[in-house]
Amino acid sequence: MERYCEIITDIKEINGSEHSSINLDLFKAFLLEENDLKQVSILKKFGSGLRKLVCPGFEKPHLEKLIGILSDIYVNTAARTILRRTIISVLQSLPDTMYGSIISALQTSLTNHIDCCDKCDQSSLRLRVDTIQSLMENFSLGEAAMKSALLPVFTLVQDALHFYLTRIRNDNEVTAISQSESMHHCLATMKTSRVLVHKCSSALCQEMSKVNSDKLRGHLENIHSDACLILKEDLFSADCQNAAGMTIIQITQLFADQQLPKKVSSLMKSKLLDYDTLPPLSKLFFCQGVLATVPNEDLVRYRTDDEVTSYVGASLLDMMFKQIWNLVSLLIESFSALSVARALALWTTCALTSMETKQGSLHTDGGYTGYKDTRQKLLEYCWTNWDHPVDCMRHQVNAIFSNIVQLHRKLLTYRENLDCNNDTFICEVLQKIMLSDRHVRGKYSFLACLVENVGVKFILERNPKLPQELYGCVMDQNLSPCVGNLVDVMAKNHLKKMNGSCIDVWHSTWIDSLLYALHTCPPIQHKSYIMQVTLPKLIKCNPLSAQYIIESLQSNRWDTCTSRHPDDHAKRHLDTQASSCKDGRSLDTQDNRSLDAQGTRSLDAQCTRSLDVQCAKSLDAQNSRPLDAHASRNIDYKGMRLCMLMTCLKIVRASNIIEVECKGDNKQMWQGLVNMTTIKQALCHKNNQVRLDTFALICDTRKTGETLTDCDFNLIKFFLPYNLNSHLPSFRQQLMMLIKKLFIRLQDSGRQHHKNVTAQNHPFRLEEAGRLQAYKDFLDWFVEILFAGLQPGSCYPTRVSSLTAISNLCKHLSGCSWYDVNRIFSLSNVQLLLQCFADPYESDKVMAFDLLLPLSQETLGMQDIKQLTMLYKVAFDLACSTRPHNCETASFMLRFISQQLKPAVKCDASCHNNVQGIVGDLLDSLSEQIEVASRSLIEAAGTKPMYGVLHCIRELLADVKFSELDKIVTAKFKQIIDMLLLMCYNVAEVVSPVVCNSSPEGYLPVYQTLDEPDVSEVDADLDDMEIFERTADSKMMKVTPQAMLVCCWRSMKEVSLMLGMISQQHEQQPSLLIHQQVIEMGDFFIKLLLESKHRGAFELASVGFNQLCVVLWRSSVTPLQCLPKKWLKDLLKDICSGGEVLCATRRSAGVPFTIQALVTSEPSSLRRQSLQETMSILIPLAIPTQQDDGQEVTPQVHALNIICALFRDTRLGEDVYPYIADGVKASILGFKSQLWIVRNSSTLLFTALINRIFGVRRQTEELARKNCMTGREFFTRFPRLHAFLLDQLSACLGLQPMSDTGYLQPSLFPILLLLSRLYPSPTDGSDANLSLSPFVPLVQRCGSSAIFKTRTMSARALASLVPPGEISKMVESLIKALPQQKAQNFFQNEIHGNLLQIHELLQTLKSHHHMLNVRQEVLLQRAISSFKDCMWLGSSVNKCAVTKAEFLNILNIFVMETSWMATTTTGLVPELLQLQEQIARLTHQDVEPVLNELPLDHVALMKAVVSADIRKSDMTANGDTEWSLVPSTVSISEGSQGSGDCTRIVSKHLSSKIYEARLLVLEHIFKRLQVESDIRIDCQCENQSCQKVCNISRNQDVFKKLVSMLYSETHHECKIKVLEVLGIHPMTPCFPWLLQDGRQLTIRQVAHILLGLATHDNVRDDLVCGVIFVARVLIPHLYESMTEDSEDKSARGYIKSFVELIETGSFAEHTTQLRLTIAKMLNDIALFLLVDPHHYLGDIPMNVWCTVLRLLQDNDSDVRASMTSCVRSLAKHVPSVSTDSWYYWDVHAHLGLKLAIDIMVEIHLSTNTCSLYKMLCNLVLGEPEEFIIEEIGDDKLFDRGEANTNNDDILLTKMLVNSFCSAIEKNADLKMKIDSALFQSILKTRLEDFLCWDKHEHLGLEQRFVDTLRYENVQMQLMRINAGLTLLQKTSVCVGSKVNELWDAVEKKCNDVGHRYNFDKIY
Repeated sequence: MERYCEIITDIKEINGSEHSSINLDLFKAFLLEENDLKQVSILKKFGSGLRKLVCPGFEKPHLEKLIGILSDIYVNTAARTILRRTIISVLQSLPDTMYGSIISALQTSLTNHIDCCDKCDQSSLRLRVDTIQSLMENFSLGEAAMKSALLPVFTLVQDALHFYLTRIRNDNEVTAISQSESMHHCLATMKTSRVLVHKCSSALCQEMSKVNSDKLRGHLENIHSDACLILKEDLFSADCQNAAGMTIIQITQLFADQQLPKKVSSLMKSKLLDYDTLPPLSKLFFCQGVLATVPNEDLVRYRTDDEVTSYVGASLLDMMFKQIWNLVSLLIESFSALSVARALALWTTCALTSMETKQGSLHTDGGYTGYKDTRQKLLEYCWTNWDHPVDCMRHQVNAIFSNIVQLHRKLLTYRENLDCNNDTFICEVLQKIMLSDRHVRGKYSFLACLVENVGVKFILERNPKLPQELYGCVMDQNLSPCVGNLVDVMAKNHLKKMNGSCIDVWHSTWIDSLLYALHTCPPIQHKSYIMQVTLPKLIKCNPLSAQYIIESLQSNRWDTCTSRHPDDHAKRHLDTQASSCKDGRSLDTQDNRSLDAQGTRSLDAQCTRSLDVQCAKSLDAQNSRPLDAHASRNIDYKGMRLCMLMTCLKIVRASNIIEVECKGDNKQMWQGLVNMTTIKQALCHKNNQVRLDTFALICDTRKTGETLTDCDFNLIKFFLPYNLNSHLPSFRQQLMMLIKKLFIRLQDSGRQHHKNVTAQNHPFRLEEAGRLQAYKDFLDWFVEILFAGLQPGSCYPTRVSSLTAISNLCKHLSGCSWYDVNRIFSLSNVQLLLQCFADPYESDKVMAFDLLLPLSQETLGMQDIKQLTMLYKVAFDLACSTRPHNCETASFMLRFISQQLKPAVKCDASCHNNVQGIVGDLLDSLSEQIEVASRSLIEAAGTKPMYGVLHCIRELLADVKFSELDKIVTAKFKQIIDMLLLMCYNVAEVVSPVVCNSSPEGYLPVYQTLDEPDVSEVDADLDDMEIFERTADSKMMKVTPQAMLVCCWRSMKEVSLMLGMISQQHEQQPSLLIHQQVIEMGDFFIKLLLESKHRGAFELASVGFNQLCVVLWRSSVTPLQCLPKKWLKDLLKDICSGGEVLCATRRSAGVPFTIQALVTSEPSSLRRQSLQETMSILIPLAIPTQQDDGQEVTPQVHALNIICALFRDTRLGEDVYPYIADGVKASILGFKSQLWIVRNSSTLLFTALINRIFGVRRQTEELARKNCMTGREFFTRFPRLHAFLLDQLSACLGLQPMSDTGYLQPSLFPILLLLSRLYPSPTDGSDANLSLSPFVPLVQRCGSSAIFKTRTMSARALASLVPPGEISKMVESLIKALPQQKAQNFFQNEIHGNLLQIHELLQTLKSHHHMLNVRQEVLLQRAISSFKDCMWLGSSVNKCAVTKAEFLNILNIFVMETSWMATTTTGLVPELLQLQEQIARLTHQDVEPVLNELPLDHVALMKAVVSADIRKSDMTANGDTEWSLVPSTVSISEGSQGSGDCTRIVSKHLSSKIYEARLLVLEHIFKRLQVESDIRIDCQCENQSCQKVCNISRNQDVFKKLVSMLYSETHHECKIKVLEVLGIHPMTPCFPWLLQDGRQLTIRQVAHILLGLATHDNVRDDLVCGVIFVARVLIPHLYESMTEDSEDKSARGYIKSFVELIETGSFAEHTTQLRLTIAKMLNDIALFLLVDPHHYLGDIPMNVWCTVLRLLQDNDSDVRASMTSCVRSLAKHVPSVSTDSWYYWDVHAHLGLKLAIDIMVEIHLSTNTCSLYKMLCNLVLGEPEEFIIEEIGDDKLFDRGEANTNNDDILLTKMLVNSFCSAIEKNADLKMKIDSALFQSILKTRLEDFLCWDKHEHLGLEQRFVDTLRYENVQMQLMRINAGLTLLQKTSVCVGSKVNELWDAVEKKCNDVGHRYNFDKIY
């Protein structure tokens, strides 16, 4: 720079600064500036003056000197810097007359820059290469300069490329990181050479035409040779080879003149390239280079020479396709397969371009090129990979398919045949797409391609239901992006084709179908998701549709078409559409039909799941199911429309499609669009998404400066208080996002209002000031609400929501000019944030820490060093606590204290800052604890656990930024770390005997003796064992084995994480550790991982070891960088030799974790070399050549476990895919081992592989299509497995003897399990290596195995392997293969296997019922005939109960109930009835055996008999034609069973000694009664008479039997089911009940029996559920039996007992099912127990209301929702409530709590005032025993009692007090009724107890973190006392002076000890 400054000085002296228009001083300042950004800024200013060039006398040579300086700076500056871009901008802005000088200056600078290059320094070479590259990037002057210096440029490029090649190939001389760096340099050089040849091709041709061009030609040939060398060797990266392939073709093109195809052909055969010997990937890159580089005219030019005979008559395009296609089967790894897809996509693009330009003769052939099957090959490739798991792969395949269709359409254009209806190719492709599985993602992208090419009309004519079915598929979130894009493409194309006309047709097709799909989709969450995915696309496509949707949703047009049957409207609409279309196959080839009555259920959780599955499968032509019409009738359509309306409004407003503005002062309408009542109703709706969408209307606007009105503030205040405590994380996340947008809107609009207020002449200044004050008032209210949520007693959701909102508020309003954020941090609020450090959830601690850290000590109130010292002491004590959660609190406190520098707790001359001093104190404490642990681990576990101090040290050191410290401070920290490392090793040595023991869970160190003689013998039950040891201060200490183990493994955990953290800090500051320390850390981790047996210890040790390995792999120090590879090599060597140190049990313990840490931490730039080496060693170990021949199997076990871990590791991603086939082989072969340990490891490996291949199962359905794969796709990815599976299956069957002797083949199980996840596809080709058909006969043979499980799995696999179109044929052959009579040559195993296969196939056929249309008559005829001939299988002749049971099951499911066949053929009815009667006779031939001789197979038989009997009973006794194929016009034959026979059959089976038979009958009766109940309810809703009633349910004999079973039934499940049946039976309310012996049971006797069942000792909750289920029928009758004059005390007593049972079961410790049953019971009898209309029950309703309030705060959302519905049903019993009140709204549970309290007060205030007041007092003040604060012991380490995270005592107390007080104020006369004296005495006693309590003196501010639970308990008592006093003051005429005096004393005492409750925050 000094030289340049001298030049500037000379110019100034010669020219004179006074005559210069250029600021040379500014240019000199630019040269001297060191800051990059300032330098760029100065240069820009200089350039603006340089453009003028108006300086007289300023000569051109001087200007050229300035340009030369800029050129020198440019070429010497690092690449891709802003300075380079600025210099380019300055030079290009000069006049054109200076361009020659600029080019000359750049050429000179570039030549000099190249000449001074050190060609042995890779950094110097890379700098020059980057300079050359930058000259070609949008810099025409630089490109021209480079063309003027071609020889030096190519000389440098050649030298650089050769240098990097030599360095890479000499891999022994450099480290892996250096080699990777050289690889990147080589790639950059190769790309530069490619671009250089491309940019300078014309200049190169001119230069090479000269005589003296030998040097330049030689450089190009050398680059060409080096590029060929890169392709030949696998050592180079794929990107480098790809660039080399294009460079070769570009250079070849330079030498080819006009014979490029000939030159390419010759090059492929030359020795220089030797194409045939290239690696497959290199071949691909060469072909890709040809396609990307060669011009189209050369690609399609046909070869005619005779030199290359193999390619005569073929073009380069043909040649390249053949070469690429040959590589498809070789390149199957993810990256390689993606490269193949890109090459094929590029080939189709080239072919399409050639056809569009009409080059060559592509359009004259049926195929695209000279190969006739090119199109078919490409299509097969698309079908194989269209659902590839890699997104990029699917994108490329989609591009290939799109090009195929476009090529085909071009051919049609040339042939003048554009009619798609006559296009066989398009029709076949469309049919294949439609028949494919709905879970195939490529299905929708392929459809989108067809729409873009052939139009949507062609597709909709063949599939009129497609839009509706697509909306159903959107519910699947995996498919929603693909489906949403398809909907967008189709809707746009449809609208475009209409040209603006017939918009109603478009609305009918897309909008009405959307609304119909939303109305028929029960889960409201799915509706919102469908709208979010599709609605924005539709509205953007047609903005007019927004108003249409809003009007449709606010109208009643959907009520009439959905209240009766949701399909009616859609069917009419779709039939109308279909009538105008041509015939074609639909996605759902058979119209949806309603389920029969047997399948109808109420809309409970189970039904919702069922509907979810059905809706999810609507687009699957092979798995289509009808919608449950009955369930749809029970849907709340008003709530659905509200949901859809709010979602639509949110999307419309966010999209700014409809302008929403306030219409005058109309307060009844929100923004002039929707009624305000509707908005409020949506804000409190029970559905979460409805509330969020409505809240988003206020917060989410496109204009963030839009003003917030008072109406908006009122709505926000109405919404927020009841939604901050949501227990759903997803809801809270979305809510916080909207609150963040609200703050942004407040800030932006408030800034504008503040600007208007401060403006002097603003016309509306006062109005703006008022609006700004409203903003401030709202923020003050919001802050108060948020900090109230941090008060002790608040639930976790409230705390986390409040802290998140406060964080967002501080972030977005911190720089606000009109609102001071610091005002929210009052001393009381700061104390609440400090208390959050003791929160049990770490996320809350983190947010509180981040909020407190920026505050000044004045704001914190900690100006005094004593306060910090006090907190420091508390934190130090917590760090030494024996409770694990206390150390986390201590770490946050110590981190907070360490940041307080003025004053500082630990900062003196010896300590640089607080951190060093605090860590020093902690190390001293740790040294003492290690000394104690060395003496006695038991004492350490009880008093000095070590892990807390280690955790605090680790957190403190993690905050230190070592890279920013100077040498002196770093040296002090190094001393600390040296000492810390030694202590960590000491801790590990002390605890290692426990964590490294073979049984760490119960190990006690033998060298440590116990002082007490009574504990010399250790109890075998270690969970209950307690160890007593006398500590140094002679205090007895109790330690459990749990505490002992926790102390050890947590200490080891902290040591591991500490070492990992130190290694990361070492990377920032290398001087912290010496090399020997790093090596010691690695050796420590290796030893720990290989020797420890406790999973927690080695799992977390692997985390620290992984951190160390990451640092070592990236290290620039060669010895350290080689350590991971050395460790891996040594460990693999030990595994191969079966090292004794390695643990073969516990899944090899830490060995797999060690390998994982070493392999996964390797940089990706090294291309997973360690993984490749590891797999190459482990896979041969996992697949031994001989099985169990006495050789050591430990290496095999280790190999299997390690491979399993690697396949499970998601960090390896697709890198493990090449090894999946070998992994499958190893796991299947491992099943053959004779050793359990090998089989167990093989099982784990096989499970990991199944999850890796098919994905993790996320559905209840075991073989969901999401987790399955077509056989073609599977065997394309893993082609070696086809032959392997066939061979293994054949080998297993070859050893299978055809006899009844058991022969176990364990390897059959994984093979059959794998095959059951494969299914054929309509797109399957004819390739035998990809077909599933060879497996079918082998799997069918497996059905004859003697192993029951094998037969079952073979049946399941066969059902999956057989194509749907061949199922009928397979079923026929299997039925025909059944023996017609008992014969000796048939084995029962073979018969049973055939029956199982028939069962599974028929079950599949039911789900594919549309396939029966063609063959169903033949199938029925043959099946009926075959079943008649083999009926002996179900008779007594067949002595095998298993085959008999399976045969009866098939007949029962597929013959007795035939509605699934849905045939119109009535000729089969007589034969079918005859067969059904034969089945009925078969079921009575068997006599039930004696119970003590009952075999298991007979249980299955009896269950089948019972199933057949009860189904036949349903069909005959009821005359029920809905269940069968029989038309209603055909009468039941006279020989059929009558009603009496049905009753006898049911009674017989209810008396069976087999409980499974009894349970089956009871379940069937229960389902039938449920159906009857639902039908009756529907008939009542539709005002129709209910004719269809189950006769069994009305039969007196059956009911008598059920009542008798209350006494006689001994089986638990049967007894529960009896109670459930009685609870729903229509004869239950008819008292008295008759018994079978003639006795009668009165209602009181029944109540006594039920209470006896529910109140005995050790009663289970499910039995109590059954009792409560019946009690809901009894209680109304007991209530009605009471009279006002003579109150029935016994009836009242029974009701009271039931209420006590309900109250007991409503607590959190009971099961969710019990609490849900109670909630549903209260729904049914709320009038009697909650309202008590006749006032018979006294105080009992108050107890029930307590239960209601408890269940409204239950953890389970279903319980809360049910109770909210119950409360809403009581609104009609409140006289003062109008029908349009919010009491009738469908509110959520949190607002339902307020609703319940208001209704309770309204109902009982005037009629039951004293009882209500007494109950309120108990709820407000709490029970007396709640005030007793017991000592909390440490014997249970993690047990903190039953927790209800949704319970919020503060909210409940506030609602109770406010509601009751407001009601009393409205009716002052009621104050006289209240017995305030009683309440005053209770409050007085409570105050006196608090004053006399001797513990609260120790609960000052300094102790809140130590005794957290006790502190919160005291706070809650203060809150309750204050609430009680508030209640007393507002509801009593006068308050006693004694109470006021006591209250003042309590307040004074709390103030004295610094322990107070902020009462103003609540009331």
